[in-house]
Amino acid sequence: MWTIVMFDMPVATKQDRKNYAIFRKSILELGFEMHQFSVYTKFSPNGERREVLEQNIKTILPPKGKVSILAVTGNQYAKMKTFFGFSSTKPPETPEQLMLF
Repeated sequence: MWTIVMFDMPVATKQDRKNYAIFRKSILELGFEMHQFSVYTKFSPNGERREVLEQNIKTILPPKGKVSILAVTGNQYAKMKTFFGFSSTKPPETPEQLMLF
């Protein structure tokens, strides 16, 4: 499963910009990577881990703005097409699952 976090936050005041920076830093600390401005992705090996991520995100929500969380399967994510001008690229490969003993 891939978890995608999309957000739109006001940056009109100094406090708004601070809230934006704190939220962005927090999702990076949760292991998300920037896909586009205000769109961040993270691979989760199972639905349980994804639910934990959602709960963690709920605890760091800023007081203003809109945050959306979307879960997609690896197959759905692999079908995504990304274009840079006229050329396209493949989405990143699904990370290998770690095995701990």
